[in-house]
Order: sequence, then C-alpha cells, then structure tokens
Amino acid sequence: MYRFLDPQVRCVSFWYMAPSTLDYVHGLSDKYGHPIVKFRTGFEQDDVPLILNRPVAVCSSLPVIGSASNSVLFGNGAEAFVTRFIKDSVFVRRFMESQSMITFGICGFQSFMRADSNLLPWTTTPQFCYLQGHS
Repeated sequence: MYRFLDPQVRCVSFWYMAPSTLDYVHGLSDKYGHPIVKFRTGFEQDDVPLILNRPVAVCSSLPVIGSASNSVLFGNGAEAFVTRFIKDSVFVRRFMESQSMITFGICGFQSFMRADSNLLPWTTTPQFCYLQGHS
C-alpha cells in the first residue's frame, strides 16, 4: 500500500483512519517487536502519531476495521480532497435567556454550517490508496 503511490506523492501524504482503528494499530508491533505507531513530540505539536514516518490523521467518518470496509486510507489530501460549503447555510445563534446562564451572567452560542466533501478523480498519478478488509 505504501509503495503504490509515487514517491513525490508519498513524501506529503498522510494516513487516514478511524480512532478505534488507530487504537488497534497502536497495539501492534513488527516482527522485531518494535511498535507500528510511533509518536513524535514537536515544537508546535503534541504527540503526533506516525506510521512509516508519515503522520496519521484521525477521521471519525471512516469505517472501522471489518470485512469489505475501506478502513485505512493513505494519500495526499491537499491535492485530492475538495470541500464544498453550502451558500447561506451558516448561522450563529445566541442564547441569553436560559435560567442557568442568567444566574451566572453568561450567554451561550450555537453555530451551524452545511458542507460536503469528496475525493477528486485521479488525473495522471493516483493520490490515494486504501486498505480493504476481506472476510
């Protein structure tokens, strides 16, 4: 899976998986007893999980490990991922009349926005590959 992508794409790629999949992979080790997932503590970031020296992005919308599910993605999300925001769907609501908020002199806010996202089709070189579970 790692070698499927072009080396230029690989150097900017991320691993994408569900939180429970990351927890499962974190408990695995290679044949020499080294953990598959390593953590890097950086100057600006705290404990970034790494697999094969590439960062892991946790995506709760991906399926967990199971038969016939694409549970792990590896690729360049900056080039192949597009997000669409729905016009006139963003609003912010202020709450001031709740009894518990009046007592403490605070107000609450709620915001809402509709968006959709998808992967772009490949042009010349593939930008993503996925790991599919089999039964």
